[in-house]
Amino acid sequence: WKWIKSINMKVTWRPTIAFPKLLNLLSILSVLVTSPTRIHSSSTQDTCDVDHDNTSTSSTTAQEVKETIFLGEDSYEVLEVLPHAKDAFTQGLTLYNGYLYEGTGLHGSSELRKLHPENPSRVIQSYTLPSNYFGEGISHYVDKNDGSSRFIQLTWKEKTGFIYNADTMELIDDFQYDTVTGEGWGITFLSESCEFVVSDGSKYLIFWDCVTFQETKRIEVTYYKDNKKLPISMINELEVIKIKNKDSDERFSYAILANVWFQDLILLIDPHSGNVMKIYDFRSLYPRRMDGANADVVFNGISISNDADDTIYVTGKLWPHMYKVKLIK
Repeated sequence: WKWIKSINMKVTWRPTIAFPKLLNLLSILSVLVTSPTRIHSSSTQDTCDVDHDNTSTSSTTAQEVKETIFLGEDSYEVLEVLPHAKDAFTQGLTLYNGYLYEGTGLHGSSELRKLHPENPSRVIQSYTLPSNYFGEGISHYVDKNDGSSRFIQLTWKEKTGFIYNADTMELIDDFQYDTVTGEGWGITFLSESCEFVVSDGSKYLIFWDCVTFQETKRIEVTYYKDNKKLPISMINELEVIKIKNKDSDERFSYAILANVWFQDLILLIDPHSGNVMKIYDFRSLYPRRMDGANADVVFNGISISNDADDTIYVTGKLWPHMYKVKLIK
């Protein structure tokens, strides 16, 4: 079991050609060993666990997705299917000034990319990290000191963050950080409190001061199953979304959308308590990309859009498509 755990990296080890069936088995065992929490939700509050064996390699049209995805009241509608670069090991998406920006990973391939608005498989401009860095999540934010627009990008194990001029994509600064696991995964920006929210593969959301990049607090991500409060680990890509308030005098508030590594779902998280308010089941969005032994082709990447607050972009690592979807609440 220790040996199986040792190969459970975010970039799954595998031989290029030999033993693909054996490796698939090892990948599945690896996830089972290291994933202490399974996600549950449905119209009857039943399991929303991903069944990797009950999948299809056939293509699915946007219309088919529209007609087949329902999860109680937590559903979505596919508005548009867009091309996505199949070489993009997507670690994060963010929106700025009408353009989508993508952070990609892998040593030697980690970039910050500006994407064409009509064809996001086309890269308009990019900045490539040195090969010793493995890029992770990105976010747009406004610098509190001078009001300028910036991008922030994390790295996986190097404990180094990068700051870019959002208009020129020029690298202007870097900083050191630490997390619960010592890794950086996802990041987003809460403008109302001027805080970054960071994930590191653990069950925590970690909050950083927007000026010092120092941790101010951390909250545990939890959900209720059979009247029990349970933690959710492997929190990955993050995005802030505006939601309507039902029980408050304020019309709107903010929540956090989160991918979970190796799960085809998105969590809607209360940033104050860490409680999961909704679970969106995306298992049928892109069924199922079993490219031989490639276990890295996972659902990851969330960004707001220029449209309504409940309309977002989603994609995955090495996926050929990006999707504009409307969250139905």
